[in-house]
Amino acid sequence: MKKITLFILAIFSVGLIQAQVGVNTTTPNVETIMEIFSDTAGVLLPRVTTANRDAEMSPNGVKPTGSQLQTGTLIFNTTSKSFQFWEDTNTVSVAPAGRWSNLAVAAGGTQGNDGVVKANLSVTLPTPATTDPGYILLQQVGSNVGNSGGGNVAKWYTLDVDPGEFTLSAPPTTSWPENEPNPVITSFWRDNAFVVPSTAGSGGLIGGNGDSFRENSVPGQIHVWRINIYNSSGSSSSTAISLRLRNPLSGFTTSAVTLFSPSAGTELQTAIFYTIADGASLPAPNGTGNGYVLEFRSGSGNYAIWVESVTRVSLFKD
Repeated sequence: MKKITLFILAIFSVGLIQAQVGVNTTTPNVETIMEIFSDTAGVLLPRVTTANRDAEMSPNGVKPTGSQLQTGTLIFNTTSKSFQFWEDTNTVSVAPAGRWSNLAVAAGGTQGNDGVVKANLSVTLPTPATTDPGYILLQQVGSNVGNSGGGNVAKWYTLDVDPGEFTLSAPPTTSWPENEPNPVITSFWRDNAFVVPSTAGSGGLIGGNGDSFRENSVPGQIHVWRINIYNSSGSSSSTAISLRLRNPLSGFTTSAVTLFSPSAGTELQTAIFYTIADGASLPAPNGTGNGYVLEFRSGSGNYAIWVESVTRVSLFKD
């Protein structure tokens, strides 16, 4: 009798393990293992701050040795006011191999690293100095090779600053990419990433080192770049300044033109660029690129400008 009872209990237990779970319903949906039903209330998920999330739940947290944060772990982040899930992946060039991502993405899309990073070059206003990191004197240099009329020609100048001259805007001024718990300037800027050749011809480049600006390491993700520049030349005529983000390895270029008014003093102008992260622009392991150089050219004569800031806005990958 005892054996029969144990056998019946065992069968009943297996049935319970395989059964669906219904909360506030006796007929849970057959396509789910659990259905929570209510037309008057919601579900309250664990509420975790960013600091506690990273200290307790991340792979670097205090959980027992050998434990692993599983893909799909869901929380409500009270710091960023957003639902977030853990995505364990080796496709991003950060450590550890995973990231917390916001639970918001277009249907059929892949989660990107939505966020904003702003680098300030500390322009001293209202009187910028030539010693400011963002100072560039755009000159027309030498003769136009191949031009029978001769004369000076406009040259492209790259933004080239030294380490330590950039500063990052701190939260909440910007919201950081989710896969970077401790963002640093080198996450989207690299010193002396390219050697810029010197060319005598029209539209040639001033030789030297060129710094690069990098996208988030998510192939296919869209980035918006906002470049703020000042002038302080007191020119008596309007001057057009050409700007471009250029990938020296692939040759891809995105360009813009801004116009400074006569005698503008410290007039601020903004240029907007768009790039898409791909194998030609992303560094290893996602590509063979090294980012983009930011270049400027004067439309007429020698002209001084100051780059006030460079902002990268990372959008969801669709």
